[in-house]
Amino acid sequence: MNSLPQIEPGTLLLIIAGLCALAVVVMVILPIIGTLFDLIGVVGGLLTGDPSSCCGCLLFLGLTAVCGGIAAFVLSVLSSCGTPEAVNFCSWFGR
Repeated sequence: MNSLPQIEPGTLLLIIAGLCALAVVVMVILPIIGTLFDLIGVVGGLLTGDPSSCCGCLLFLGLTAVCGGIAAFVLSVLSSCGTPEAVNFCSWFGR
């Protein structure tokens, strides 16, 4: 009759503790790895011109550029207030 090797209780507890620690590490690392792969996919979609991701990104960049242009124009107009070259826009704020 073959007898199975006996495992000591301390070894068994060590194996169980190691498996639990491995499970905790895997539960923490898997979402991080999944998020990284999702980000790589989004960047890849932007670089290749994927329509589903590219249109929204281009719209956002366009709106950001328009807002930046409007802000730069208003700042340049306001910088002329209080000078002889003041424009009618300055009358809203008092010359």
